[in-house]
Amino acid sequence: IKVTSDVRGNLGPASVIVQDPPGKGWIKDRWQAAGDMHGTALAGQHWVMLDFGNIASRHITKVVIDWEAAYANNYRVEIS
Repeated sequence: IKVTSDVRGNLGPASVIVQDPPGKGWIKDRWQAAGDMHGTALAGQHWVMLDFGNIASRHITKVVIDWEAAYANNYRVEIS
């Protein structure tokens, strides 16, 4: 799965959100659109895109979003 986002975030690349198995580190195994280690939000709306490539031809029955305490109050899942 290819992961892209409009911002890098303060903890590294967005690709960490699809690592298998999921990580257990609360710092290195998450992604956030923040400008510093205090979690200061980057201004504006941000996005993360998951490209499933050939996997997309399979029937996807659910999407699980595992939020932390500082979660988005508005989000949208789009399928094309």
